[in-house]
Amino acid sequence: MIGGKARLLFEHDEIDFAFSWLLATFHTQLVWKMKTENRKFYR
Repeated sequence: MIGGKARLLFEHDEIDFAFSWLLATFHTQLVWKMKTENRKFYR
């Protein structure tokens, strides 16, 4: 029971980590794209 609970928590933690990593990657790409667009616009 305790082992199953720990495993469930660990799996939930992994999902949280994957989601936050995905969000961070998406945010970085979005910022980079905006910067690139601004560079084109100013040029």
